[in-house]
Amino acid sequence: MSNNCPTPKHNAIRFHLILPVTRIGIGLFSFDPVEQFLGVSIPDILEPLRFGQVERRPSQAGPGVDCYPLALPVGEGPLCQRSCRLA
Repeated sequence: MSNNCPTPKHNAIRFHLILPVTRIGIGLFSFDPVEQFLGVSIPDILEPLRFGQVERRPSQAGPGVDCYPLALPVGEGPLCQRSCRLA
C-alpha cells in the first residue's frame, strides 16, 4: 500500500490513550492478567506509536490510570483519507 498523503510528519494525529492499571500486587508478588492473556505487555504493544513518557495518574473512580501519549503516523489507517483532505 503506497502512501500518497501529502501531509507532513508533524501533522500526525496525537491523542492520549488512558487505560486503568491492570497489575495486581499482593505483597512481593505482582500479576497482570491482561499481560498474561495477551502474552505481551500493553506498553510494549504501544511503543511504536508513543511520542512521550507514560504517566500514571490517580483516579477518583478507583485504581490509578496509565496515560499513553500516542501519535498515529500520517498514512496509517482510514484516518489518512481525512487528514489528506484537511491539508
